[in-house]
Amino acid sequence: MRPSTGYTGRATIAQREDNKVIVQARGVNAQVKSFMEPAPGQVQWSQKDVNGALNTSPVLARGTNKVLTAFAVDGANKLWYSEQFGINGDFKPWRKATAPDDYNMTGDMTVVPVGDGFEIAYTNPGGTVAVKRFVNGALSPHRIAGGITAVGAPAAVVFSDGKVQVVARASDNKLYTQKEGASGFTGWTDISGAMRFTGTPEALLNKFNIVEVVARDTDGAIHRGGQTAPGSTTWRRWADTSWPSPFDVTFRASTGSAGGNEQRIFANSGEGYFLLIDSPPYSSDQTQAMPADASTSLSKSSVDAPAKATKQSSTR
Repeated sequence: MRPSTGYTGRATIAQREDNKVIVQARGVNAQVKSFMEPAPGQVQWSQKDVNGALNTSPVLARGTNKVLTAFAVDGANKLWYSEQFGINGDFKPWRKATAPDDYNMTGDMTVVPVGDGFEIAYTNPGGTVAVKRFVNGALSPHRIAGGITAVGAPAAVVFSDGKVQVVARASDNKLYTQKEGASGFTGWTDISGAMRFTGTPEALLNKFNIVEVVARDTDGAIHRGGQTAPGSTTWRRWADTSWPSPFDVTFRASTGSAGGNEQRIFANSGEGYFLLIDSPPYSSDQTQAMPADASTSLSKSSVDAPAKATKQSSTR
């Protein structure tokens, strides 16, 4: 794919059922363009407009029904969506999601497919974290996770019982998390120790049902953390991967034949190459827990854990 100009914000990527990659980006004219990977032997990516102008970069997600849906927000802080005309189809024009309540959403969102729809964790214009469920064009009432002023998009995972756990960076550059319970979101846990972070965190629920988080510290070093056991409020010391990045990273686990054993951090080095950092899933291990006084010392909050990585030139 050749470099493109005339775009703003962050691009988004997803894979169709036929394994072709789709990339979407918002143009400076507010129109979203969709690019599809070429067929074998061809070079040029095909390009189509997704009709409708919106205020934020799109976020692509693949539902459990194998249909891709793009999400974006308008100037009134309301959610719009564009889904495919069926599996492997083109994208429909943007449509506004219906909602039973008044809400305000920013483009700082994480979309997690679950069941017949998606859970959308987002930050509102005032920095409050909230979650809405989206099914067939309709949003549920928001579930508020108040108590901090969040910066950027919260990360989110969804458990088998449908409850959501969110991770957010607050205005003090600490990372906080909380899991939804029977009474909703009831309070944040500071998982930072003495660390301070920048950018947007990433989270996943690994094969052992442990929540893992990847984030960059204020120097850009990529760190990885996680619960010491499933459901635990005790978190591991942050593992410094020894790889830096000036940009936000992506954290994903394999859902194929590897059965969740393969986890990777995708990063841009900022020096002309991409990084694919090996991150084997954490299992229960209380010996890695941050001590109660971790907030007093970086050495009690973080441990050097150089990670194996594959490099690829970004100019290929």
